[in-house]
Amino acid sequence: MTGRRLRTLAIRGVFVLGSLALSHELIYLLAHGFGDGYASAMREGGHDRYWTSFLLVVAVVTSGLAIVAVTQFRRLHRLAAGVQSGSVRLGDGGLDRFPDLLRRLLLPVSTGTAVAYVLQENAETASTGAALPGLSVLGGEHAIAVPVLLAVSLAVAVVGALVGWRREVLLARIRAAAGGRRRVAARVLRPAFASDRSTGRCEGRRHGVRAPPGGLTQPA
Repeated sequence: MTGRRLRTLAIRGVFVLGSLALSHELIYLLAHGFGDGYASAMREGGHDRYWTSFLLVVAVVTSGLAIVAVTQFRRLHRLAAGVQSGSVRLGDGGLDRFPDLLRRLLLPVSTGTAVAYVLQENAETASTGAALPGLSVLGGEHAIAVPVLLAVSLAVAVVGALVGWRREVLLARIRAAAGGRRRVAARVLRPAFASDRSTGRCEGRRHGVRAPPGGLTQPA
């Protein structure tokens, strides 16, 4: 497996972790409310053993995603202003790429989050000695789980797609700038070479001889 593939899997794993943490908290809050109902449900489900640490992870991941989202939206606003004024050419990283990036990220994030949630709920229930609930964790009192998992996965995928979109825009602009410099350098060198050949022909005619081809001219 290549390093790029491993990096992609690691990034998606972080997205799934953030989506799972936020989804899990929202599901229990919406299903049981704040206060005693929430605390009782968490205790009965076997969450109370580690939940403080898990909430810290939720806070860190959510804060990071929020910062990334705000930063990307500010950059998108500035970039959109440049596009409208004609000062920026998006090239291969244009606006039409964002929906494609979102589709490619949404499926693995939503699927990974749903699978991780089911496994987590079953593992926590097993730790209490109760029978495994299986897929029933997506129904009953937690029927809100499916729409919450999808909504949170979509939000996380949007942030990830924005980051990927911005990266492609920057790469496209760098490639365009590099290509422009190469074309300018070629235009500068070509007239100089033609001038050298013309000078050689004039010198040859002045002395009554034909100037040798430019490619055969040897330096003194």
